[in-house]
Amino acid sequence: MILTSELANDIVERAMQIIHHNVNVINTDGIIVASGDKSRIGELHEIGLTVAQQGVPISIYDEDVEPQLVGKTHYAPGINTPIIVNGKVVFVVGVSGNPNEISRYAALAVLTAELLTKQAIKNREINWSRRFTDMLLIKCLDDEQIIDDSSYRHLASLYDFSGPRTPYLIQIRRLDGREDKFASCSCLQEILRRLAVELENDEVSLLEEDLMLLLSPQHDGALPYHQLIEQVCSERGRKMVSVKGLRAVNVCSMLKSLRFAKFCLLNSGHSLDCTKAGDVLSSAICIRPYRFLLDLIRDRLAHNKLSVELQDTIKTYMQQNLELQRTAQSLSIHRNTLKNRFKIIKEATGLDPDCIEDLMLLHFAFLDNGGDRKEM
Repeated sequence: MILTSELANDIVERAMQIIHHNVNVINTDGIIVASGDKSRIGELHEIGLTVAQQGVPISIYDEDVEPQLVGKTHYAPGINTPIIVNGKVVFVVGVSGNPNEISRYAALAVLTAELLTKQAIKNREINWSRRFTDMLLIKCLDDEQIIDDSSYRHLASLYDFSGPRTPYLIQIRRLDGREDKFASCSCLQEILRRLAVELENDEVSLLEEDLMLLLSPQHDGALPYHQLIEQVCSERGRKMVSVKGLRAVNVCSMLKSLRFAKFCLLNSGHSLDCTKAGDVLSSAICIRPYRFLLDLIRDRLAHNKLSVELQDTIKTYMQQNLELQRTAQSLSIHRNTLKNRFKIIKEATGLDPDCIEDLMLLHFAFLDNGGDRKEM
């Protein structure tokens, strides 16, 4: 149904601001659903019903109103015009007054109604298109195999990648961490309502009741509208958790970025930046076969009396961008002592810190003590 209470009241308010005559909006059953005269709302408008049934305007003049009917029916002077969409009457606009005097005002009221109706239809089309796009985006995120050429082209036509975009996943949660989808959904709706004026159509997508995508053209590292979102969450007793994805240059890279960002969001209890190398490595080296390899490397040094110092040496060497002098200074040892430690590591593990591939394995092994990772 095109005619809603909101649209009907909007038509009456806008039209009466222009013409200063009473305006009625009448549904196809002849019931007045909005009026400048609030007492008439909900009552039957006989002429409006006839107009809705016949699909043609009807004007009532003073002489058409029989004296005995005055005050008993809504058979009163005025111009009643059907609003037609796709060949069908969707409602009737009535303007009270002598048709000889109000014809031009009635035309303005009808024009206002038609414009607002067209806008309502357009908004509805946009909303349906947006919902379709959001559904397609959700499916593509959940299943890499589902995106075909037509799906890709559709998404590419809706997102502006004339420049790189930064995706943010924003989830609304309870302060105590318990799940409450309905309340979180209400909070997210209020956030989107307040952002409606600011956001472009391609900047936001609703992925779940409590989860949305914000695709930003900014690249300064700060979440856009952070203060507004935090304010709404505070008002509703909620908290926001956000994950910043890698910058995307097209739909394909956006989907890849979002898949990993969603993984980070669902596997972390706090906000994080999914581009941090440590987080990537920590996740990657948890896979069982690699755990065996890294445990073996650690075991080779476990019984050495310099085990802790040797591990710190590798960590510091990486932190100092493989610069020997700076590493030695940071460890407060002589450069020759550093080279000697490298020799001990090589003899114990078979891995040479001077070889970049061997060094990376040592770095992975000593990234943490390996005891608090969960096997996958």
